[in-house]
Amino acid sequence: MPTRIFCASESGVISRIFCRSAGPIFEAQPLFLTNSVSLARFFFIPIKVKYNLLKSKIKLTYRQRIYKEIKFIDGGFMNLSYFKTFVQVAELESFSKAADVLKLTQPAVSFQIHTLEKAYQEVLFDRSSQQIKLTDAGKTFYQYAKKMLELDNELYEKLGELKDLVRGELKIGASNVPGEYILPRLAGEFKTLHPQVSIKIDVMDSKEVITRLLAHQLDVGFCGAVQKKVPIIYEEFAVDELVIAMRPDHPLASHEYVRLVDFKKYPFVMREEGSGTRLTFKEAIEAKGLSENKLNIVLELGSTQAVLSAVAQGAGITPVSIYALFDHVKACSLTYRKAHGLNLKRKLYIAYNEKAPMSKAHTAFLDFLRAKTPAIEKMSEMEKMEEKMGGNGVRS
Repeated sequence: MPTRIFCASESGVISRIFCRSAGPIFEAQPLFLTNSVSLARFFFIPIKVKYNLLKSKIKLTYRQRIYKEIKFIDGGFMNLSYFKTFVQVAELESFSKAADVLKLTQPAVSFQIHTLEKAYQEVLFDRSSQQIKLTDAGKTFYQYAKKMLELDNELYEKLGELKDLVRGELKIGASNVPGEYILPRLAGEFKTLHPQVSIKIDVMDSKEVITRLLAHQLDVGFCGAVQKKVPIIYEEFAVDELVIAMRPDHPLASHEYVRLVDFKKYPFVMREEGSGTRLTFKEAIEAKGLSENKLNIVLELGSTQAVLSAVAQGAGITPVSIYALFDHVKACSLTYRKAHGLNLKRKLYIAYNEKAPMSKAHTAFLDFLRAKTPAIEKMSEMEKMEEKMGGNGVRS
């Protein structure tokens, strides 16, 4: 005597289920669950058997099959395929023809229509004659079922369009030079191309950029220094050069270059520890045998503009990106000299966490930046200025 169980399925006609091991055959009776109590009882049936569904040959656990097959209408979500079945039956006026079109069995079609009628407590078809007809309730139901299916198709198309639409939020962290002098224009260009992307740029030192990338608090970072042994990918973005900024009446302003020995004679205003600018300068002078401890650092400030303001007030000299000096040199509040014998050129990098997932906005922004030629584009204005200044911050 086979064991009898109850199961619920889309078709309601699962008649026989058997074990992979060709063990006992189970007979199944269709069961429609109408409330949360019966649902709770149903899911806690203590049966854990793997079986092959005779028709589909899909190997699933018993509960997986239940989740796959059960589609609740009363007190749960609706299965739109039932409405599609109803529309087909209504338009073809035949259960068998609808079954052929939908590639279902006729009992499956009958079960779905019966389920709808039970859920809405209305008879939708007049089955008294050989050819089925819609009842008055069925005609109303048909109008709304068509609208639901049309809306479903429209929703599907709109969601498909979103796959090609770049939208969302970009959180960018940048060190002072790219954050204040390069990124604003680039972000504006990208925003024009992708107006549905919101962009937030926070300016911080290079060390903090990497820290936040590692904490997944930023999507993209821009920095002038590289930290090794961290899961961060760096891509060269632009080439920057540090020069020595000073007031136009500073004693060094009359020199063609600033020499290493001059650094010991005059006070310095520096960026804070962790700044890419400071790290580049420190590595360059130490490569020539001069320790940063030998410098007379009178002020440490947290932004490039603060440093330049202090220098403009006569507080000292400072190594600074040539990008940052354009407005100050143009206004004649500052000038600059290059450091003789020091390699103060540095790369600016795009940085991102290799372990972080990338949104479409994230990917589009990186592709946008890669398509640029920033080392040429961004230096063009400074080169023009250098021509006017005689190539070393001195007006010709």
